[in-house]
Amino acid sequence: MKNKISACIVTYNEEKVIKRCLDSIKNVADEIVLVHDGPCKDRTLEIAKRYTNKIFIRPHIGMMEAHLVFAYNKTKYDWILRIDADEFLSKEAQKNIKELVQARDTNGYALLWRLWDGKKYITKSWPHKLCLFRKNKTSYLGFPHATEKVEGKVLSVNHELCHRPKYNNYSFKIFKPKWLRWAKVQATYTLKDFKEIPKFNYKKKDFKLATKLKREIPELLLIPLAIATFFKIYFFKGFYKIGLLGFNYAIMNAGYQAAICYYIYKLKNKRN
Repeated sequence: MKNKISACIVTYNEEKVIKRCLDSIKNVADEIVLVHDGPCKDRTLEIAKRYTNKIFIRPHIGMMEAHLVFAYNKTKYDWILRIDADEFLSKEAQKNIKELVQARDTNGYALLWRLWDGKKYITKSWPHKLCLFRKNKTSYLGFPHATEKVEGKVLSVNHELCHRPKYNNYSFKIFKPKWLRWAKVQATYTLKDFKEIPKFNYKKKDFKLATKLKREIPELLLIPLAIATFFKIYFFKGFYKIGLLGFNYAIMNAGYQAAICYYIYKLKNKRN
């Protein structure tokens, strides 16, 4: 069992990209755990069955994070490789991941995850994404856009986790159909009791302060959070380096935070 890898994928009708993803991990992962978010309406599962028999269909939620907790609990090996259907390991990453997990002093790795506008990469050496981690040193909360918390040493490496969706994630065209849908789900989860949120090795004391604020502070006072989000993305995370696309992305993130606050307000009023 030691230093073997369990790959975890949550999918939702991903027939256009799932084969590319699975081909890149079939010789890297010692097992592949695939969870589908609700009934499958295309050939995703038909394709996946060529690579794994650990396939699970769960009730549709509309976000992958809750399903990830389920997937992590289904793994049997020391290391977890979290990968999305529209991602795939570069040839270099495929050659080196087995070596990475042999390190005794490192519990997690963030791989290079360049930004893609639907046609080309728009960054060269940033950002990095945490996607490979030792299971017994990792905790995770099944909350929208949550990231894993890894105890101990985590390294950023330049082996690439390629992210190439078939659309431009930095376009305002997808804000309403995709981002606002996520905002509604996140608002719902923000108001859930902590006990109802799926979790993996997670403790209540780790619950994010920002989430607590959204639950407890009047919504209008959270508008500065949306403004702060713009500055965080554009300046501190370096999106100013990619010009107009970076500005658009920062604005979209600010709008996303504002939308969450609005939906929380609507949900609270509905309950009252």
